[in-house]
Amino acid sequence: MKAVLLALSHFQSLLQNKSLVPATDNTTVVAYLRNQGGTHCYELYLLARKILLLCNHLHLTDCSSSCPRETQCVSRCSVNIEWELLQSVFQAIPLQWGSPHVDLFATSLNYKVQVFMSPVPDPKAYAVDCMSDPCDGKFAYAFPPFRLLSQVLLKISAEQGLIILITPAWPKQAWFLDFLHLSCARPLVLPVRHNLLSQFKGKILHPNPEKLHLFAWLLSGKASRREVFLNAQPDISPEQLEIPLTSSMMPSRLSSVVGVVRRKLILSKFLYNN
Repeated sequence: MKAVLLALSHFQSLLQNKSLVPATDNTTVVAYLRNQGGTHCYELYLLARKILLLCNHLHLTDCSSSCPRETQCVSRCSVNIEWELLQSVFQAIPLQWGSPHVDLFATSLNYKVQVFMSPVPDPKAYAVDCMSDPCDGKFAYAFPPFRLLSQVLLKISAEQGLIILITPAWPKQAWFLDFLHLSCARPLVLPVRHNLLSQFKGKILHPNPEKLHLFAWLLSGKASRREVFLNAQPDISPEQLEIPLTSSMMPSRLSSVVGVVRRKLILSKFLYNN
């Protein structure tokens, strides 16, 4: 709490009339700032009071807010649970869509783009916590923890950037339709390999990568970019929407997933044009 107060005091000439969210994963500090004080510790109450009075003096907004809960979760857990995509598979994706400028969910152990944002403090990172950093105008790559997909999609839809997102194609998930809405290219099916996903530079392999049905999506919050893609899709009548997509190159279960993706993309165009 004292660190927050000292930081505000030191940078107050730069913070006048600004919006500020102190980023901390200390739950006690988060609680006292969010509740504008507390009764468990009088010393912490006094420090929180000084912070809030200083914020009022500087005309700061949102100072009582904490860093988002999903950010705290990422800060504590992501280094241990993040999976890294096989380098040869990643390198094939920019051949289709171009090279991204920044990796949004990475550390110095697994980044795919030289410029990267880390969920935890990292001396090589360009920034910390991509969820609080605007992505307008950026071409980004992201392989986020699956539990954060809803928040990531909300961020994409609210901004004007372009992003390559690696995620499972799980049509029954609530967020799946958001992928279709934000798509500006047909998704790429990632090949199923035993070493497709790993941790610690290949020392730990994912036990069942084939069950994830991983796809690469090109998404954008810019409506005009999405409209160009939808208009380029073949015209089809509603009666033809259930034609399955078959492919001898893929396992039958994965073919069915690809079929759902294709049919729903075509349905998106039909609904858009009508």
